[in-house]
Amino acid sequence: MTSFTENHCPLCSEVFPSEQLHAHIASEHPLLRRSTIQVIRAYHPGWLEEQGACGPCWRSYREAGRILNVLREAKRRDGGWNTDYTPRLVGSRTAGRERRLGTY
Repeated sequence: MTSFTENHCPLCSEVFPSEQLHAHIASEHPLLRRSTIQVIRAYHPGWLEEQGACGPCWRSYREAGRILNVLREAKRRDGGWNTDYTPRLVGSRTAGRERRLGTY
């Protein structure tokens, strides 16, 4: 009989087989892994890569890491953040009014 050790995901506290907390992290592209870890540590300062993360948590933070990479690339390419630009949410309640008034 094969026994599987289970651990809690340190990010969501769900129980997973131990190997499911580490394999996907090790196989991630190094740049994406680094940015994902930065995002996780921003929300969970005491988290260590050795603790692992379940697949659903890792995917969620990985998407935030992708966005972080895109923002960093834009900052590098544009030479810094454009502080004159105020982003507007598409579909916000004021978007139509702003469009009519020409304030977007």
